[in-house]
Amino acid sequence: YNKMYISSTLFISLFIVGLCLTQTQAQGPASQVLALTGDPTQMRVSWYSLKKPKAPVVQYSLEAFEPSSSLQDNLAIASIEQYTEETWKGYSVTGVMDQLTPMTTYYYSVGDKATNLWSDLANFTTSPSFSNDTLVPYTFAIFGDMGVCTEEVQTVNNIVSRMDQLAFAVHIGDIAYADLNGLEPLVLGNQTVWNIFLEQIRPISSHIPYMTAIGNHDILNLESGIYRKTFNMPNSNQGVDTWYSYDYMGVHFVVVSTEHTYLANSTQHAWLENELRTYRAANPDGWLIMYAHRPVYCSAHFPWCEEDPMRYIYIDSVEYLYQQYNVDVYISGHSHVYERTLPVYKGEVRGTYDAPLAPVHLVVGTGGNQEGILHRWQDQPVWSSGVRLLEAGFGLMSVINSTNLHWQFIDDATNTVTDDIILTKGYFN
Repeated sequence: YNKMYISSTLFISLFIVGLCLTQTQAQGPASQVLALTGDPTQMRVSWYSLKKPKAPVVQYSLEAFEPSSSLQDNLAIASIEQYTEETWKGYSVTGVMDQLTPMTTYYYSVGDKATNLWSDLANFTTSPSFSNDTLVPYTFAIFGDMGVCTEEVQTVNNIVSRMDQLAFAVHIGDIAYADLNGLEPLVLGNQTVWNIFLEQIRPISSHIPYMTAIGNHDILNLESGIYRKTFNMPNSNQGVDTWYSYDYMGVHFVVVSTEHTYLANSTQHAWLENELRTYRAANPDGWLIMYAHRPVYCSAHFPWCEEDPMRYIYIDSVEYLYQQYNVDVYISGHSHVYERTLPVYKGEVRGTYDAPLAPVHLVVGTGGNQEGILHRWQDQPVWSSGVRLLEAGFGLMSVINSTNLHWQFIDDATNTVTDDIILTKGYFN
């Protein structure tokens, strides 16, 4: 990519979308993001407000409606958190819709009862079953390293074209690249870029849960407060930490932060080990899927995937837990390529896709961003499946039943499947 071209194209895009965003903010709430809470009878929605709302609420109903301050039924009182980070302005507002029922479509609007300013009406549909003991087939989209550029728009459009097939979307870090000015670092972050990105994903995030993991480009103002205020993920730490877990129709998802300390004596490591141990003790046969920003295994010509000592520290700190507690799949980004491994532990192939004896690792750092897709590979490692693609796109994981997962990679340029595999449930120990 040509740096000058990227910078000028990005500037024009930011200017045009920024004008639209400013108008939206002047009229009311913006950038709605749905998220699971850990309680299947609930759905959280968060949004951005330039001015502090006086009486923020979420209105929701089984029928389409015209948002109005006079509506009294199905109101969720929202909480407000101010962006106090340097150069950032406005408020993150969040409310939880509760007492939901399975396989039901709800219409909702967010806003301020005091000023009668409301978002456009949106809708979402709850999962077919609220019991984690009941596995009903479903599909979710997953990708990392998106940002604001042409490939990002293609990813969004392609996911939107499949929206009716998706239970939720997962963004595994490096959300908006709001810490870059062109290709140069910007320590305090650019709120305009952040808000533009949120508006661009709104066709997804306002209709299905948008679950996230924190990436290195999400540490704005030298801490993770902006990320945490925007993406209210389910966790037991009251929003203080960026690691969490949740269950969804027969699958346990565990999300870790590769941007915070994961050494053996850290808070996160203790949480992770307890989380995996507790789940496996109660669910020896259940699916356990993990996602985090940085890969354990990757083979692109990229510092993290080559001789970065931090990757070896990460491997030494946590890989044994993923093996010991039978993590079926580990999905990551950071390396701007697509690749999948054979079942692997300590650099050795263990088993096959039909009978895995170690986790399968998937790298999907291909959402599209101004840094571009990487251009070169290292020599193929023994643990590589041989499927390594230098193209923008995203993954689709379909939970078929208690013994099989169906994984696909979708190429953005053609919106077609370029990798397809069935993964069988394995037992490692």
